[in-house]
Amino acid sequence: MCKICALNLQDEQIAMNLKMIKFDLCYGNIASSIRDFLSLNPKLSILALNVLCNRESLDIACNICCELRRRRIGLHLSILQNYPEPKSFESPFLDLKPPTSLFYVLTKFEASFVEDIVLFRTLLMSGTFKVLRECKFVECDALTSEVLQHISESAPTLRKIGVLSCTKPKDTDVIMFIASISARTTPHLQITWRRDRRIGSLAACYLALVHEHREMIKGKKARFFAKTFSESEEGEEIVIWERDTGKSVQIRDYNDHQKYRTLGFIIGAEPVRDDAPAAVMDELMSKLECS
Repeated sequence: MCKICALNLQDEQIAMNLKMIKFDLCYGNIASSIRDFLSLNPKLSILALNVLCNRESLDIACNICCELRRRRIGLHLSILQNYPEPKSFESPFLDLKPPTSLFYVLTKFEASFVEDIVLFRTLLMSGTFKVLRECKFVECDALTSEVLQHISESAPTLRKIGVLSCTKPKDTDVIMFIASISARTTPHLQITWRRDRRIGSLAACYLALVHEHREMIKGKKARFFAKTFSESEEGEEIVIWERDTGKSVQIRDYNDHQKYRTLGFIIGAEPVRDDAPAAVMDELMSKLECS
């Protein structure tokens, strides 16, 4: 976290060729600094804002969207709530009105620990996302089934969405993204869906899909996979794809780091005998020298 001050520079004094600028939990005169950086970077394509969950920060993000749309610059917006809400909390976002330009520039959205349901309903359910490609929610009590349904229907360019340790969505909510597969313009959607398995699992979701919601996979193929990464860690995956178009939805409860993890075994010499440690060490050293 750093304090941002005005640059106090003229356009002719300096020019940058940055493709992306990120403001990570900055405070101070952020709005002025963002405009300065925009004016100094004619080739900028991405503006990333990581802000705290308060009205001032969200107003700054919304107010800059018109300029971003005019410049054809994408917005990566991340919201972090750094403290729990009190019981008598009243949302400061009741009268927040996201500009239309927000839905034309927001390409990536992330939220962590957000509890304010009003914020998500206002920010994520007020329009159709034209260029949104990636979403991620981490332990957000504000995330509901209604919000997920709107995203599934109103984000045709979505490629990735992560719902990690969010308690309010149900496992069957992922089925909504299967129902909207034909309406999406992207060929592949990857969903990372991680919840406490004592509450539910993708295996149960797959059974519900093939038995209770079979009409949703009519004309499509569906497969379920169980993966073992280690002795104590497993993963589940559902893959659905259309036969005609090849469009697919991949639903999994593990990330890329787990996907490529391998279990290795080290095979060495026989255990060292207490009566002859020097002889064994000499043998090992001779093998290393030969190799």
